[in-house]
Amino acid sequence: MRNPELLADYVERRMAELNLSAHDIARISGLRVSVGTVRNLVNRRSRNIESDTLEALARPLQTSANYLFELAYRLIPTTEEPDELKLRIFFRDLPPERQKDAMMIFSALHREHGSKSAETIRSEIKSQTRKAA
Repeated sequence: MRNPELLADYVERRMAELNLSAHDIARISGLRVSVGTVRNLVNRRSRNIESDTLEALARPLQTSANYLFELAYRLIPTTEEPDELKLRIFFRDLPPERQKDAMMIFSALHREHGSKSAETIRSEIKSQTRKAA
């Protein structure tokens, strides 16, 4: 694993939010993850987290294994929350014509409830596109 801190922080935060102990994680995972593995991860003593372990952690943490994998290998921006990731995954899974429909729905929702102007949104999109390039 390149950088376990981000994953460790996320696991620690989710455990606190869900009021789970390392024992709870082990039990909910069907003992696919040991108490020691959870403690080592949270205490940043783990350097190689297997994909099976990430899959087993997903259920008790109420997230996806893909999200944990992406955090572990820093494949997504660190500011992206699980719901944002879900939206991105759902969107990419749609056929192109349904993606256009989804964008129309989000645009309408933003016009009605968003706090940023359309110009600000366009500017942020341009800025993020330049950073990604």
